Amino acid sequence: MNDVELVERIQNFNDATSLQELTNRHSKFVIFMALKYKNFNVDIEDMISEGNIGLLKAVKSFDVSKNVKFITYAKFYIRKYILLYLNKNYSMLKVPVVKRVEVPIMTTINEELLSNGYSVEDIIEKQDLMGNIINCINGLTSRDKSIMIERYGLNGATKTLSQIAAMFDLTKERVRQILLMIIVRIRLQLH
Repeated sequence: MNDVELVERIQNFNDATSLQELTNRHSKFVIFMALKYKNFNVDIEDMISEGNIGLLKAVKSFDVSKNVKFITYAKFYIRKYILLYLNKNYSMLKVPVVKRVEVPIMTTINEELLSNGYSVEDIIEKQDLMGNIINCINGLTSRDKSIMIERYGLNGATKTLSQIAAMFDLTKERVRQILLMIIVRIRLQLH
């Protein structure tokens, strides 16, 4: 039985065996998609699970009347759910919050962290990480650094992609691409 027939049986009859066969058939592809993002230091099993959820969502919304392979259609859902998981669980850039904090407030924050059960080693580790991130940002080109500062509000106010695009005479999409490349560069430098 091909994928389209399996999807039809799942959609029309809620056939659990067809669903099991379809997920088993495409489990290697889901693992392949999840492994593309293994460098983000997130649990690979969780990313595979999210990819499987994307596969199930693709089964529900797949239109069998279209002349498209199921896995081609499902690939977008698998990637979407993996990226949503990464976005939710891998937040590398929390720089703006710490950058704007004044020194006396930082002392208060450290005291609060200590009172909430964090050890001195944890606090020092967090401060070291923030110092490394700031060093990475300082190593960027002037344009990239300015785009980061404007987008994430390191100067106090965040700006939209459209506002930044107008400032640098770029398209909104190009600004988004530059930000993505900057974040990838920072992550690579930190690992």
